[in-house]
Amino acid sequence: MTAHDPNLSGAPTAPGVPGNSGNDLNKFLFAAIAGSALALLGSFLVWGTAELTVMGETETGEAMGLDGDGMFTLISSIVAIALLAFGMVRKNATLAAISVVPSLVTLIFGVLNALNSERIIRAAVEADAPDGTPSAEIDAMVDVFSEQGELSGGIGLYMVIIGALVALVAGVLVAVKGRANS
Repeated sequence: MTAHDPNLSGAPTAPGVPGNSGNDLNKFLFAAIAGSALALLGSFLVWGTAELTVMGETETGEAMGLDGDGMFTLISSIVAIALLAFGMVRKNATLAAISVVPSLVTLIFGVLNALNSERIIRAAVEADAPDGTPSAEIDAMVDVFSEQGELSGGIGLYMVIIGALVALVAGVLVAVKGRANS
């Protein structure tokens, strides 16, 4: 594939002509950018809400994405968007297809947090604990919330997972279409 592949130009294409699917590639590129942007936004939002009832009083706390692994999803989403944008501007599907790597990283962190609620609880406890709080004390608080509390996933975590999935699938389709057109 050349550095200036006309298949990423967005020019109208004739239907049914092999190797002339620039509009398809642009659709996949925009979908991948939108998915990565959704994951990026989700990194800033609530990833989980914890409720703990002690002696009749209910304590509620929220864990924001950036309190924990959201920093990783934020960075990997930015990298994916940059690769997709550079691939689109330079009309290089290969460059855009590399975005599947940071999109996969984003997805892995999202799924890890969805499957292991203790990660979210720990992030929230560490964010709320005063500086210098001993690790054993943080572990004890996490254990109490894990055993007696209820955790529900937050909108931000769902946005990260859905956005990363969209970006990953669209990135793979960019790679397949780009390879077929080269």
